[in-house]
Amino acid sequence: MPMSLPNGAGPHLQHIFQNSKWARTGSGTLPNSWAVEMEDTLRFYDQQGRLLPRLKGLRGNRRKLFAELAEARAGRFLNNSGSRILGWEPPSHMGNNLGDILVQWGATAPVFVEVKGPDWEGEFEGELEKEEFLKRKALGRYVDVESRAVSPVGTSFRVIRKNMLRKLAGDRPSLAVIVDDFRDSPAEARGVIEGSVAAFFGGPDVKRLGGVLFLKPETVWGKPVYYLSNFYHNPNAFAACRLPGPVIDVLTASADRDAAMIA
Repeated sequence: MPMSLPNGAGPHLQHIFQNSKWARTGSGTLPNSWAVEMEDTLRFYDQQGRLLPRLKGLRGNRRKLFAELAEARAGRFLNNSGSRILGWEPPSHMGNNLGDILVQWGATAPVFVEVKGPDWEGEFEGELEKEEFLKRKALGRYVDVESRAVSPVGTSFRVIRKNMLRKLAGDRPSLAVIVDDFRDSPAEARGVIEGSVAAFFGGPDVKRLGGVLFLKPETVWGKPVYYLSNFYHNPNAFAACRLPGPVIDVLTASADRDAAMIA
């Protein structure tokens, strides 16, 4: 039986729900808290002129939907953090590549933003051979008595190296945003992953990266969805690529508040 929407689902969510693969292949009723968050996010995306151009992905399978929502959620979070969105899909200055968002806080230098939305399947794709991955994928997100000793940031750093670094130029501030659907999220790991982050930033290949923002949409059953954030600036970045001080202050303060909330 395909997925259904709760009563009162908003018009933007209803619009992408029509003829969507994620609805046909899903099951049950989308929880109301997620329906409200998705409507708010899609409304923001529509206000930015992005809903119709991205409709194919928003009506794709579950992973394509989450990838599209990751970009919209990142833009919405940055906008709510005081930034002004200057444009979507800005030129990367590296070949013919395009970025995801160009944002600016006040009078600071514009920040080139790359967004990715890896999910729990991605946690296994980097660890298992193809056959083993397909077997694990078929079991679903959670498996009882499954033990894993994997860094919460391992998949994120693989995604950044594989998909983001090639787009970062050496002449402007840059920010990687990971909006994850992991079982063990780096957004919830403040005070745990600092050593791994420092080692990552110490690599010679990440000097064009100004910082990393981890985001995770989260909810307690029946409560509104909120975003957990965790942020690190790169002290080893090239001078032109470092994030402006006010940007570091805003994103650090948000991460500190979230860490205190879940402590």
